[in-house]
Amino acid sequence: MEGLIIFFLFILFIIITNFIRSVPTNTAIIIDRRDHYRKTVKHGLYIFNPATDKVTTLISTLPHTQSYTQISETHDGLLYNLNYSVTYKAANINNVLENLKSNRRSVNDIIQSCVHTSVGNFERIDMERPNELIAEIKRRLAVNLDSFDIELLSFDLQRPSQVSVAQRKNIFAPHISEGIKSIKYK
Repeated sequence: MEGLIIFFLFILFIIITNFIRSVPTNTAIIIDRRDHYRKTVKHGLYIFNPATDKVTTLISTLPHTQSYTQISETHDGLLYNLNYSVTYKAANINNVLENLKSNRRSVNDIIQSCVHTSVGNFERIDMERPNELIAEIKRRLAVNLDSFDIELLSFDLQRPSQVSVAQRKNIFAPHISEGIKSIKYK
């Protein structure tokens, strides 16, 4: 009988640690289920199914750093592998969520699209001068994130490395949104 109680307590512990998660104060997360929007959780406890659910966006008034790896194509058709990290924070979580919803975008998509577009404006010779690329990406990120009420705190890029044409199938494909097309760059 004691063994059965211990077994059920063990199962309950596994369920609680795997299926019940917590979102801190001043933070919101967006959860997708099977690549489709499921729900937004602003703070507190929520039920999470690790087999089908994925946290796609974290928004916080505290700095949040996200790392990315993506393959992007230069203007002259060469493919580069990019490893970078972005630190950002939201001025107002409710404004950010409303802006993301109205534009049907995620923070990850905005960031990856800005990097992809910036690389697409450069030639192979430009990729050998990463400081110019970093400045272009930072400028584009700051403008785009600011339009969603998100502040860019830092952007760090490791030296881009060229990859073979066989990797073309892994190239990042940006989401084009009507709201983002209208942003004017200085």
